[in-house]
Amino acid sequence: MNQQNVMQTLQQAVRLHQSGQVAVANELYLLVLSIAPKNTDALRLSGVASMQLGELDQAIATLEKARSLSPESPEVLNSLSLLSCPHP
Repeated sequence: MNQQNVMQTLQQAVRLHQSGQVAVANELYLLVLSIAPKNTDALRLSGVASMQLGELDQAIATLEKARSLSPESPEVLNSLSLLSCPHP
């Protein structure tokens, strides 16, 4: 998978995520990460998907990895902050 295919796959995953197909989107995020493990967008979005799927330990680990690669990213920091909010 070349860089263009990675980006196309990531875009497809985002569309699926936005349409509510979170589990399928996360599978594509993980596919992107198997090729590009330092892709902070895929890491962050996979972390958010994991959070939405109730996989909180996975969400924390994934978002922490994204933060280690991009410590100033407002998107990553915002996603991490959602984990510290009380859930109903």
